[in-house]
Amino acid sequence: MERRYLLKAIVATSVISCLPAMSHAANKITKKTSVPESFGLERLKSTHIKAMGLLSGDKSTLNVVFIGDSWTHAPDRYSGVLAEYLIAKYGDAGSGWIGLGSLNKPGYFTINGCARSKKYLVKYDSPDNWKLGGYANRNTPDISAAGSDKPGAKITVYGSGKVSKYKICYLKSSGYFKYKISGKDWITVNADSNDSEVCFIEMNEKLDGAWNIEFVILSGVCYLSGIMTYADQSGVIVNKLAATGSSSNDWASKDSKSWISGIKSMAPDLVTILFGTNDQSIPLSVSKYSANIIKMINRVREANDKCDILLIAPCENARPDNQIRMSKYAAALYEIAKLKKLSFLNLQPVFGENPKHYDMESKLPLIGPDKIHPIESTGGRLIAYSIKEALGV
Repeated sequence: MERRYLLKAIVATSVISCLPAMSHAANKITKKTSVPESFGLERLKSTHIKAMGLLSGDKSTLNVVFIGDSWTHAPDRYSGVLAEYLIAKYGDAGSGWIGLGSLNKPGYFTINGCARSKKYLVKYDSPDNWKLGGYANRNTPDISAAGSDKPGAKITVYGSGKVSKYKICYLKSSGYFKYKISGKDWITVNADSNDSEVCFIEMNEKLDGAWNIEFVILSGVCYLSGIMTYADQSGVIVNKLAATGSSSNDWASKDSKSWISGIKSMAPDLVTILFGTNDQSIPLSVSKYSANIIKMINRVREANDKCDILLIAPCENARPDNQIRMSKYAAALYEIAKLKKLSFLNLQPVFGENPKHYDMESKLPLIGPDKIHPIESTGGRLIAYSIKEALGV
């Protein structure tokens, strides 16, 4: 018996330094380990310190990053609800990431936007003018960008509240674009003037009340990714980095240096990672899923090795033909959390034992008629509450 446990310990130790070992371990764990509702929540120390500090009057900012797929992308599912809760309780320190990229295809158009979608709005002059950006395939913070080669093509961001500083994120290219803030002078940008692939413009700017930022293409191809505004006051900033339809493959395959530079710009205190639904539909093996998640964790750690990381396992959805059970991904995340000393939240016990307990035929439907996505007013609220409770805020 003792030799068997010793062998398991040796295998587990190898996971940290070798992804193939992680893959092997994860596959074994999904068969044998009972996955709890949560694990390691006491490790969210930076979050707890910052949150209590803000309530005590500290002049500081709690920087939060939500990374995920469509479950995170739509603010009403949980990311926006949780953002509004945190800001109402702890203060408003800025907009967080406002993504300009869009999934732009025949019959479907959606802009990444902001977690706080009621306060910060992105509008295209015409979706037809912005078809070159690339969705879930760029090295930007939310792996997306709005791209155009049409002179005069325009994107406008509308916002409100205090601003003391802003950052604009764009990709290096051969084009020129210009922007102006609330009717002030135009500023022209040569998108080829920076050595880095992912570029940032950071400027001090005092604004209050309603404001807008206009972006206009001048020549060549330009790729605009997002903006962030800062209020120069204590509180919370929530950055929603999500691409609908994306899987862990999409995020892990991006250029490490470029993506990390974007995360560094957000100085995260807390990062949550939630993937599974689209990985399941590929279907992505547990070993590959595990390797992808570890790669993302390592990159977040490189951006800020002191930030908290919460791994979130989605519940099983109601699709009848899933080839890989979500419980296998959950078990892999649980093992990664143990080995990497991270925090973990399992949404399966929160929703119910199986989809029959929360699908459209149940007494309280939590998953919508598409059998994939949480219903905003029920499942979405439950996710937001569960994450809030896990964070202890």
